[in-house]
Amino acid sequence: LGTSGLPESAKRNIVDYYKAKYNATIDTSDKNNLRTNLEIKLKITSDGIQDFVHSKGNESKPYTIMKYASSIGDKYEFTTESGEKIVRTVTAVHTTEDWSLGFLQVKTMRVEQETDSDPITKKITYIGNHKYGLVGLLVETKDGKVFQVTVLPWAVL
Repeated sequence: LGTSGLPESAKRNIVDYYKAKYNATIDTSDKNNLRTNLEIKLKITSDGIQDFVHSKGNESKPYTIMKYASSIGDKYEFTTESGEKIVRTVTAVHTTEDWSLGFLQVKTMRVEQETDSDPITKKITYIGNHKYGLVGLLVETKDGKVFQVTVLPWAVL
């Protein structure tokens, strides 16, 4: 993730940042198999997807990831309790199947979020489908690496 050349103190600061941001815990009981535990709450409806990460799980303060009726260029903006401004922008609305979801191909929309305050991540692209909700993520690190994550909803399994 681009941290191999950093001093140990910087790596510890990055770990502390993610532990605080996601209320995560790290299981170090097996040094060869470290595990991170965290819970990310999302609400997926027929209108779109909301997250509760930035409200620290407070379900009375949802933040929009995407609205399925959006158009390219639409923005969702909010400021977290810590004062961080988050801007999510719709960058693609596909009219043909463009994303592999198990054995299916689905139409998606993409919403990008720049992450200036994050020590490792430069940008997160949320990939959603009107029927299955969040189906993927593209995570771009500050050193240019891109990680693709497919989210398989239980309805597809």
